[in-house]
Amino acid sequence: MADAYTKLLLHCNGADESTDIPDSSDSDHEITCHGTAELDTAQKWQGTASVLLDGDSDFLTAPNHVDWDFGAGDWTLDIRGRFNALPALDTGVSLFFRWPDTADKSWLVVILNDGGVYKIRFRCSTDGTTEATAIQSDALTLAVDTFYHFAIVRDGNTLRFFHDGVAKGTGDLTGLTLFDSSTEITIGAHSVHTTKFFNGWLDEIRVSNGISR
Repeated sequence: MADAYTKLLLHCNGADESTDIPDSSDSDHEITCHGTAELDTAQKWQGTASVLLDGDSDFLTAPNHVDWDFGAGDWTLDIRGRFNALPALDTGVSLFFRWPDTADKSWLVVILNDGGVYKIRFRCSTDGTTEATAIQSDALTLAVDTFYHFAIVRDGNTLRFFHDGVAKGTGDLTGLTLFDSSTEITIGAHSVHTTKFFNGWLDEIRVSNGISR
């Protein structure tokens, strides 16, 4: 159920192989499937389907919008993910991305394999060019073929990580106002859609602005 703080809500329901993924938030953002990204009724956390990403070319985008500008306020990013393949050693896969290679950087979230330990990593910029901070969660226990819930929350000056509802560490965001980028939001890919492709299924994708859930 979408409330006033929900700026993107993708239930990922629909017919098998469909590329029509409506946004159920009041913002009604247009979602574009790239590569061979499509709905798959064989796997879902709930509802009728989830979005299948192949790990080498697939991702979703929604156009630039003020909804993705978090500033210094509270926000929440959460998503259900099922891995077909986990990130290789010392690599990562993108969940949420608003971080071009050169300028106009704002924030991103990846699942990282850090020396054999899986973690959630958050990066942000306050000026659009340089990294203001990079914060990693505590260790996660992950396996293929299992749906997990990942949540990244700004609660005042504190960044909080959650994995299946369990707290997985915090970080300090005191004094940080995230840059208002003019770029789209990407789900499932990174580095202007050429690396860090998610390999598996995503479901119940939500962006909340103005609230720490």
